[in-house]
Amino acid sequence: LPGRTAVWTAGLMRGRPAADPTDLPRQLAELARKAERAAGRRNRGTASEVPVGLPRGAAREHAIARVSQLYHGELMTARLCGLLTRQVPLAEARRCLALQREDEQVHAGLYGGYLGALDGLAPRQPVHDLLEQEAAAWQGPPEALILAVHVLLEGEAALWQRNAAFWLPCPQFQALNREIAHDEARHIAFGRLYLPPALAALSRGERLAIYHWLRDLWAKAWARFQDGRGDLTAVSDAVLRAWSGYRWRHWQGELMRIGLYGAEERPTFERG
Repeated sequence: LPGRTAVWTAGLMRGRPAADPTDLPRQLAELARKAERAAGRRNRGTASEVPVGLPRGAAREHAIARVSQLYHGELMTARLCGLLTRQVPLAEARRCLALQREDEQVHAGLYGGYLGALDGLAPRQPVHDLLEQEAAAWQGPPEALILAVHVLLEGEAALWQRNAAFWLPCPQFQALNREIAHDEARHIAFGRLYLPPALAALSRGERLAIYHWLRDLWAKAWARFQDGRGDLTAVSDAVLRAWSGYRWRHWQGELMRIGLYGAEERPTFERG
């Protein structure tokens, strides 16, 4: 990203407290060291030793369908992180993304092992194909992909994990999610560190294009999800549309807080 260093150093963030972009490499390096320490402790994890215990009457096919999408999602995110490592300018950011790619592959292995205990694996939903195709086709600044991965995808995954006790109250699955959640929190932290100064360096036109791409991607993803919803066929289209709108309004607030646009720009960005 040639020419952005001076803008980052200025720390001029539209309508938000100024950060210190010159400290960003140090902060990212520390985040990478945390990831490396976590990877070093990973072999000591005992989640897989917790017994599998589906509640009485629970449908094994239902559990397989849900966990399979988490498995496929981890593999997809790993591939997107690989794509981003070839696009971001800071070496420390590339290191964080490379470590995240390793994390996601490990997570896929954990979910895969759990699915092996259930003796099943469902095909990935069509929405995963859409997300990868759209990411590969994006020709603008890489911040769009970081927003898609580290805000939208990681944020939605974190919501699923927090609610996992309700849709799959299995002791081993809960233990796996607790183990994975520590890594996911660090991945979200990467986006919150990297994005504000990077977005501040973009023009209004670039930021507006990113917003429109994310908005359209969200709409396309939910439409594709409705087409291949699998075990959620009992949920009506109206309910899914309402939930999609509710979650997008949440993410609009997050996109504004992280620096994609300021309060004074909100009417321009959010209309239409």
